[in-house]
This record gives sequence, C-alpha cells and structure tokens, in this order.
Amino acid sequence: MTDVTMSWDLDPRQIVEAGYDRVAEQYLAGKDADEPVTLAALERLARTLPPCAAVLDLGCGAGVTVTRWLAQRFAVIGVDLSARQLELAQQHVPHASQSYLWGRQPVHDHHLTAVRPRIAPYRSS
Repeated sequence: MTDVTMSWDLDPRQIVEAGYDRVAEQYLAGKDADEPVTLAALERLARTLPPCAAVLDLGCGAGVTVTRWLAQRFAVIGVDLSARQLELAQQHVPHASQSYLWGRQPVHDHHLTAVRPRIAPYRSS
C-alpha cells in the first residue's frame, strides 16, 4: 500500500489507489448488497449476454454487489486500482475467474463478451 502523507509528488493514480486502500473496509461497510437499482441494471445486462459470457468488471472494488452477482452467472474478471480492494474481492467472490491490479498486470488471452465499467455496462459486439 502506498503511504499517503499527502505528498504532491504522487501521480493522481497513486493518490486514488492509496485512498481506496486506506478506506477499503469503511467503503465496504457502506455497500448495500441488495441495492435495487444496481440489481436491476445487472438483470438488464444479463439478458443481453449468452450463458457462457466472460465479463470484465473494471473498478470491481471489494466485489460487492456487482462482481459477486456476475460471478454467480458468468465468468468474471475483476480489475481494480486498489490492492486492498482486490484482496477483499477475492474473499467475497472466491469463485470469480481472476482478478488483476489495474495497470500492473496485463489482462490478456481472454475473449470478453462484456465490460462492466464503474459507471455503466458496455456490451462488446
């Protein structure tokens, strides 16, 4: 984990990574695993995907709600900037296909059907 004593020499990515590492447990505690808007969006996405779909979850965080829900239905790969968030995701979603630190490990050799970015789902054609 990057130590952030607020050095302005850090690049923005390091600041975001360190911030999410530091607040990972509090962020997780505030998550609602049954949040209806998110679940409805996931249901809509699932209806557009084949049963054997591979989904890349960008910004997966601790894996609650989205990564867990996706991994119960599809092959899912979680990617996040925060090493601590990924550790939590691996605990909450042990059946996910794989997880990667964003920008530190290449995500390759996967045929992806959909990408679920932090904001909205995108279905590849």
